[in-house]
Amino acid sequence: MKKSILFVALTSALATSAHAESSVRLYGLVDTAYGFQQVKVTETLANGTLSSSVKSRTLGMDNGFAGGSYWGLEGEEDLGNGTRALFALESGFNSSNGSAEEAGVLFNGHAYLGLSNDNWGSLTIGHQGNVADEFMSDVDPFGTDFGQAGAGSVFGDSLGATYSRSIKYMSPDMEGFQFGTAIIYNKTKQTLNGASTREDNTGVSFGLKYGTDKAFFGLVYDTLKSTGSVRSHSWAIGGSYDFDVAKVYGAFGQQRDGMFGDLFPLAKEQENNGVVEATPWNGKGYRQNAWLAGLSAPVGDNGTVMFSYQGISAKNKVASEPVKSKAHIFSVGYSHDLSKRTAVYGFASYGKAKNRLYTSTGALDYTEKVKSTQVAIGLRHYF
Repeated sequence: MKKSILFVALTSALATSAHAESSVRLYGLVDTAYGFQQVKVTETLANGTLSSSVKSRTLGMDNGFAGGSYWGLEGEEDLGNGTRALFALESGFNSSNGSAEEAGVLFNGHAYLGLSNDNWGSLTIGHQGNVADEFMSDVDPFGTDFGQAGAGSVFGDSLGATYSRSIKYMSPDMEGFQFGTAIIYNKTKQTLNGASTREDNTGVSFGLKYGTDKAFFGLVYDTLKSTGSVRSHSWAIGGSYDFDVAKVYGAFGQQRDGMFGDLFPLAKEQENNGVVEATPWNGKGYRQNAWLAGLSAPVGDNGTVMFSYQGISAKNKVASEPVKSKAHIFSVGYSHDLSKRTAVYGFASYGKAKNRLYTSTGALDYTEKVKSTQVAIGLRHYF
């Protein structure tokens, strides 16, 4: 009887100790909205003749805009001496129909494993966000989300890309200062009967930030090269300051020799399938400037109103279809917290762009005008 009691006591003590040293947490966001979107693309030849006009409209329920829906598992184990093992597995899904966000990919958000320490920072390997993904959300009143209203419309994925097969180091917070860097290196060579094929995906992501309770400043840089493409470069700088009665935001960035993700003014409505795709002149010679100015202000105890203006200027003189592009996006939104985890939101965004395409001799070929309107009301819940 005494042995049985001793065995139960020891088992309970070991279980309690193991529970204290390691933990796994389920987290996520369910975000569903009802919205309207309209995109109109008009092409006019150099002589002023209308070439084509395409308009598409969408009205109905969709996956949320305020952050997208996802679920994930994250955990850590105390290894002693202040060091912890950690992991994260995250998967996006469409809350309007329950489907996976990306077919054939189980964890398209994050899938990484690493070590961390309060003194020297963290080192993780796997499928994870670039440094800007952790540093730059506070340069936009919409948090780089909210569909067309978010900074991704003009900055693309440069403020929130996800890289596979990457190694990332993040320093600890040093009195408000923090820096991070990530390396993407994946080279494969296969030889068959003397003929070789290569896969070459390499890149670097770097960032530096400073933050206090009221102020934020960030600087990020990414460079990427994939098989068969030129090396692309992207950098951005931004910040925000909270005056209590209102918070102001600003950002500026450039991309060279390639786009980092899809960008609003460079979208072209395809008449055959209605899918918005990037224009074919992306690549070497591509030069882009993007900027953002924003404002948010509290409304009562639980509400926040948001405004932003975004712009972009892009050109590519060496492409097979030389082009110049300019765009402007104006957005307004409101979010109301029903609790610490649940909020309702609404936003409206209007953007317009003009793409001017030229022949190889420099003569104007045609002008493409893009107008896009997006309005949505949604509900989101964090768990």
